[in-house]
Amino acid sequence: MSPRAKTLREAGAALYGEVWHKQLAVALGPRHPLGPRAAIDLRLMRRWASGARYVPDWVGPELHRLLMRHGIEPTPTFEQLKDWGGMMRIDNDGPEIVSTDYFETPNARAGALFLSVNAGVFRLLVPPRLEYALCEMKTGREAIISRGPWPEMGRDDALELMFEDGTDNPFALHFGVEQIDRMPLREDEGRSGLICTVWTTGPTRRLILPARYRRALTLPYMRR
Repeated sequence: MSPRAKTLREAGAALYGEVWHKQLAVALGPRHPLGPRAAIDLRLMRRWASGARYVPDWVGPELHRLLMRHGIEPTPTFEQLKDWGGMMRIDNDGPEIVSTDYFETPNARAGALFLSVNAGVFRLLVPPRLEYALCEMKTGREAIISRGPWPEMGRDDALELMFEDGTDNPFALHFGVEQIDRMPLREDEGRSGLICTVWTTGPTRRLILPARYRRALTLPYMRR
Protein backbone atom coordinates (compact mmCIF):
# COMPACT_ATOMS: atom_id res chain seq x y z
CA MET A 1 0.00 0.00 0.00
CA SER A 2 1.30 3.46 -0.88
CA PRO A 3 2.03 6.02 1.88
CA ARG A 4 -0.77 8.24 0.57
CA ALA A 5 -3.31 5.41 0.63
CA LYS A 6 -2.25 4.54 4.19
CA THR A 7 -2.63 8.17 5.32
CA LEU A 8 -6.03 8.43 3.61
CA ARG A 9 -7.23 5.34 5.48
CA GLU A 10 -5.94 6.66 8.80
CA ALA A 11 -7.52 10.08 8.28
CA GLY A 12 -10.83 8.58 7.13
CA ALA A 13 -11.01 6.33 10.19
CA ALA A 14 -10.09 9.21 12.51
CA LEU A 15 -12.89 11.30 11.01
CA TYR A 16 -15.70 8.79 10.60
CA GLY A 17 -14.76 5.49 12.21
CA GLU A 18 -14.20 2.10 10.59
CA VAL A 19 -16.87 2.55 7.88
CA TRP A 20 -15.61 5.90 6.60
CA HIS A 21 -15.52 5.65 2.80
CA LYS A 22 -19.01 6.97 2.00
CA GLN A 23 -18.93 9.82 4.51
CA LEU A 24 -15.54 11.00 3.32
CA ALA A 25 -16.66 10.76 -0.32
CA VAL A 26 -19.57 13.09 0.52
CA ALA A 27 -17.34 15.48 2.49
CA LEU A 28 -14.80 15.77 -0.35
CA GLY A 29 -17.32 16.04 -3.20
CA PRO A 30 -18.02 19.80 -2.85
CA ARG A 31 -14.25 20.47 -2.72
CA HIS A 32 -13.35 18.76 -6.01
CA PRO A 33 -10.99 20.96 -8.10
CA LEU A 34 -13.00 20.36 -11.28
CA GLY A 35 -16.08 21.78 -9.60
CA PRO A 36 -18.36 20.91 -6.71
CA ARG A 37 -20.31 17.67 -6.82
CA ALA A 38 -22.51 15.76 -4.39
CA ALA A 39 -19.80 13.18 -3.64
CA ILE A 40 -16.67 11.51 -4.93
CA ASP A 41 -17.48 8.26 -6.71
CA LEU A 42 -17.43 5.61 -3.98
CA ARG A 43 -15.61 3.11 -6.20
CA LEU A 44 -12.87 5.68 -6.78
CA MET A 45 -12.61 6.34 -3.05
CA ARG A 46 -12.11 2.63 -2.43
CA ARG A 47 -9.43 2.46 -5.13
CA TRP A 48 -7.60 5.38 -3.51
CA ALA A 49 -7.79 3.62 -0.15
CA SER A 50 -6.49 0.31 -1.52
CA GLY A 51 -3.63 1.94 -3.41
CA ALA A 52 -5.05 0.83 -6.77
CA ARG A 53 -5.35 4.50 -7.78
CA TYR A 54 -3.01 7.35 -6.87
CA VAL A 55 -4.55 9.75 -4.33
CA PRO A 56 -4.48 13.20 -6.03
CA ASP A 57 -2.64 16.18 -4.56
CA TRP A 58 -5.79 18.17 -3.78
CA VAL A 59 -7.10 15.52 -1.37
CA GLY A 60 -4.33 16.10 1.19
CA PRO A 61 -5.08 19.75 2.09
CA GLU A 62 -8.81 19.01 2.10
CA LEU A 63 -8.30 16.11 4.52
CA HIS A 64 -6.20 18.39 6.71
CA ARG A 65 -9.02 20.98 6.82
CA LEU A 66 -11.55 18.31 7.75
CA LEU A 67 -9.35 16.98 10.54
CA MET A 68 -8.81 20.45 11.97
CA ARG A 69 -12.54 21.24 11.72
CA HIS A 70 -13.33 18.06 13.67
CA GLY A 71 -10.75 18.92 16.34
CA ILE A 72 -8.63 15.83 15.68
CA GLU A 73 -5.09 15.79 17.08
CA PRO A 74 -2.64 17.06 14.40
CA THR A 75 -0.16 14.17 14.33
CA PRO A 76 3.04 14.58 12.24
CA THR A 77 1.52 12.35 9.54
CA PHE A 78 -1.67 14.42 9.38
CA GLU A 79 0.29 17.67 9.33
CA GLN A 80 2.01 16.51 6.13
CA LEU A 81 -1.37 16.36 4.36
CA LYS A 82 -1.44 20.12 3.80
CA ASP A 83 1.80 19.90 1.79
CA TRP A 84 0.58 17.33 -0.75
CA GLY A 85 -0.47 19.92 -3.30
CA GLY A 86 2.40 22.38 -2.86
CA MET A 87 1.84 26.08 -3.47
CA MET A 88 0.75 27.69 -6.72
CA ARG A 89 2.63 30.83 -7.81
CA ILE A 90 1.25 33.85 -9.70
CA ASP A 91 3.56 36.82 -10.36
CA ASN A 92 1.67 40.05 -11.02
CA ASP A 93 2.29 43.43 -12.56
CA GLY A 94 -0.85 45.15 -11.30
CA PRO A 95 -3.75 43.49 -13.12
CA GLU A 96 -1.45 41.62 -15.53
CA ILE A 97 -0.14 38.09 -14.95
CA VAL A 98 3.60 38.11 -15.65
CA SER A 99 4.20 34.44 -14.93
CA THR A 100 2.55 31.52 -13.16
CA ASP A 101 3.13 27.83 -12.58
CA TYR A 102 -0.61 27.16 -12.46
CA PHE A 103 -0.63 25.53 -15.91
CA GLU A 104 1.89 22.90 -14.69
CA THR A 105 -0.10 21.96 -11.58
CA PRO A 106 -1.98 18.65 -11.27
CA ASN A 107 -5.26 20.55 -11.02
CA ALA A 108 -4.65 22.38 -14.30
CA ARG A 109 -3.59 19.16 -16.02
CA ALA A 110 -6.85 17.64 -14.79
CA GLY A 111 -8.77 20.52 -16.39
CA ALA A 112 -9.57 22.68 -13.35
CA LEU A 113 -10.21 26.39 -13.86
CA PHE A 114 -8.80 28.97 -11.45
CA LEU A 115 -9.97 32.51 -10.69
CA SER A 116 -7.43 35.04 -9.42
CA VAL A 117 -8.31 38.54 -8.21
CA ASN A 118 -5.70 41.30 -8.21
CA ALA A 119 -5.72 45.08 -8.58
CA GLY A 120 -9.50 45.09 -9.00
CA VAL A 121 -9.42 42.63 -11.92
CA PHE A 122 -10.89 39.13 -12.08
CA ARG A 123 -8.42 36.91 -14.00
CA LEU A 124 -9.74 33.56 -15.23
CA LEU A 125 -7.00 30.97 -15.86
CA VAL A 126 -8.09 28.38 -18.42
CA PRO A 127 -6.08 25.14 -18.73
CA PRO A 128 -5.41 23.61 -22.18
CA ARG A 129 -8.11 20.98 -21.75
CA LEU A 130 -10.77 23.70 -21.49
CA GLU A 131 -9.54 26.14 -24.14
CA TYR A 132 -12.37 24.97 -26.40
CA ALA A 133 -14.69 27.03 -24.14
CA LEU A 134 -13.00 30.29 -25.21
CA CYS A 135 -15.40 30.57 -28.16
CA GLU A 136 -18.30 30.61 -25.69
CA MET A 137 -16.60 33.18 -23.47
CA LYS A 138 -15.95 35.45 -26.44
CA THR A 139 -19.70 35.76 -27.08
CA GLY A 140 -19.96 37.75 -23.85
CA ARG A 141 -20.30 41.53 -23.86
CA GLU A 142 -19.92 41.78 -20.09
CA ALA A 143 -18.77 39.53 -17.26
CA ILE A 144 -21.12 39.41 -14.28
CA ILE A 145 -19.69 37.89 -11.10
CA SER A 146 -22.23 36.80 -8.48
CA ARG A 147 -21.43 35.54 -4.99
CA GLY A 148 -23.71 33.48 -2.80
CA PRO A 149 -24.47 30.06 -1.34
CA TRP A 150 -24.82 27.08 -3.68
CA PRO A 151 -27.33 24.83 -1.87
CA GLU A 152 -27.45 22.24 -4.64
CA MET A 153 -23.79 21.47 -4.04
CA GLY A 154 -23.83 22.01 -0.27
CA ARG A 155 -21.74 25.17 -0.53
CA ASP A 156 -22.11 28.10 1.85
CA ASP A 157 -20.03 30.34 -0.41
CA ALA A 158 -19.25 30.22 -4.14
CA LEU A 159 -18.93 32.41 -7.23
CA GLU A 160 -20.71 32.46 -10.58
CA LEU A 161 -18.99 34.01 -13.60
CA MET A 162 -21.55 34.71 -16.33
CA PHE A 163 -20.58 35.91 -19.80
CA GLU A 164 -23.62 38.07 -20.53
CA ASP A 165 -24.40 37.97 -24.26
CA GLY A 166 -27.95 39.28 -24.37
CA THR A 167 -29.50 35.84 -24.82
CA ASP A 168 -31.64 33.77 -22.45
CA ASN A 169 -28.88 31.17 -22.06
CA PRO A 170 -25.50 32.86 -21.54
CA PHE A 171 -22.36 30.84 -20.86
CA ALA A 172 -21.52 30.64 -17.17
CA LEU A 173 -18.98 29.02 -14.85
CA HIS A 174 -19.21 28.25 -11.15
CA PHE A 175 -16.36 28.15 -8.65
CA GLY A 176 -15.89 26.71 -5.20
CA VAL A 177 -13.72 28.73 -2.83
CA GLU A 178 -10.77 26.37 -3.44
CA GLN A 179 -10.69 27.56 -7.08
CA ILE A 180 -10.24 31.23 -6.09
CA ASP A 181 -7.16 32.83 -4.58
CA ARG A 182 -9.11 35.56 -2.81
CA MET A 183 -12.79 36.39 -2.53
CA PRO A 184 -13.97 39.87 -3.57
CA LEU A 185 -14.14 42.52 -0.86
CA ARG A 186 -17.40 43.53 0.79
CA GLU A 187 -16.97 47.09 -0.50
CA ASP A 188 -16.96 45.75 -4.07
CA GLU A 189 -20.55 44.50 -3.81
CA GLY A 190 -22.75 46.21 -6.37
CA ARG A 191 -19.79 47.69 -8.22
CA SER A 192 -19.67 48.09 -11.96
CA GLY A 193 -16.73 49.39 -13.97
CA LEU A 194 -14.62 46.36 -13.06
CA ILE A 195 -12.58 44.21 -15.48
CA CYS A 196 -12.47 40.48 -16.21
CA THR A 197 -9.65 38.94 -18.23
CA VAL A 198 -9.15 35.41 -19.51
CA TRP A 199 -5.68 33.77 -19.62
CA THR A 200 -4.27 30.64 -21.21
CA THR A 201 -0.84 28.99 -21.22
CA GLY A 202 2.02 31.45 -21.60
CA PRO A 203 0.48 33.18 -19.73
CA THR A 204 -1.37 34.82 -22.62
CA ARG A 205 -4.30 37.16 -22.17
CA ARG A 206 -7.03 36.05 -24.58
CA LEU A 207 -9.99 38.19 -23.59
CA ILE A 208 -10.84 41.37 -21.68
CA LEU A 209 -14.38 42.33 -20.71
CA PRO A 210 -16.08 44.99 -18.59
CA ALA A 211 -17.35 43.39 -15.39
CA ARG A 212 -19.53 43.94 -12.37
CA TYR A 213 -19.81 42.18 -9.04
CA ARG A 214 -22.88 41.53 -6.91
CA ARG A 215 -24.38 39.36 -4.20
CA ALA A 216 -26.98 36.70 -5.00
CA LEU A 217 -29.44 34.93 -2.74
CA THR A 218 -28.44 31.55 -4.19
CA LEU A 219 -26.41 30.14 -7.07
CA PRO A 220 -26.88 29.45 -9.92
CA TYR A 221 -28.23 32.99 -10.34
CA MET A 222 -27.97 33.59 -14.11
CA ARG A 223 -29.69 36.99 -14.17
CA ARG A 224 -28.62 40.13 -16.00
